[in-house]
Amino acid sequence: RDLNKDGVLDRDELEMRSANKLDERQAAQNIEAGQSELEKMDTNKDGVVDKPEFVAAGGSELQFDRYDLNRDGVLDGDELAKRSAAQADAAQDMQRMDTNKDGLVDQGEFVAAGGSSEEFAARDLNKDGVLDRDELEMRSANKLDERQAAQNIEAGQSELEKMDTNKD
Repeated sequence: RDLNKDGVLDRDELEMRSANKLDERQAAQNIEAGQSELEKMDTNKDGVVDKPEFVAAGGSELQFDRYDLNRDGVLDGDELAKRSAAQADAAQDMQRMDTNKDGLVDQGEFVAAGGSSEEFAARDLNKDGVLDRDELEMRSANKLDERQAAQNIEAGQSELEKMDTNKD
């Protein structure tokens, strides 16, 4: 996309294009993973995953509530795709932050990786002094929400610019 409308894609615009293509591929993988999870968890074969099915598959009630975006009491393929994205992001964070390879991220590791003590305290949901896989997943889900909100704002601004023909 020619963001500055000069008729040429410069280096930054090409990088943005490449990043968007990677995001699209990752989104497709997340959708596929979400559908796969739905098929595994949906024991009554009604096309959605309810809380008992989710918990029986190893999820927590807190996670279920986090991903039930429309609060209809079930998780559909899109909601499970978001979970897959958060899990993938959390796994990358764990690999990057867990320098002593104990499967947990302590406050020192979190801060050394660029986080703050305040964020660590907020993310340590059970207050045990470490972040486990589930807590990192919840952090990742929140980061995904923030990115989506920023993209929605950008898309809305772009639409406004297209529609505002008199530039008032």
